[in-house]
Amino acid sequence: TGLSSLITIGYGAFANCASLTFEKLTNLSSLQTIDNYAFQDCASLRKLDLSRSPITSIGENAFIDCPVQINMKQSSFDDISSIEKINIDEFCNKIGITADRLTLS
Repeated sequence: TGLSSLITIGYGAFANCASLTFEKLTNLSSLQTIDNYAFQDCASLRKLDLSRSPITSIGENAFIDCPVQINMKQSSFDDISSIEKINIDEFCNKIGITADRLTLS
């Protein structure tokens, strides 16, 4: 079933992968961790759907120099206690909101 069992995208896994596109990254329903620099310089990656992913950690510079817009459901933040680590400023930029719109407690 494609990437449905993928739990972690490791350090620099797709770094400098110019041909990586949204169509190649579908059904990420088990994805929990995106490590540091995982998508660095992925110039063709314009969007990423994490709306079904139970994300707990997004590493530093995971999407640096990557023009991606990330789709996440608002409900992803309903139980913020499941998120262990996230680079707030970078991540909020990628999902199209400002950090002041998130309340972390």
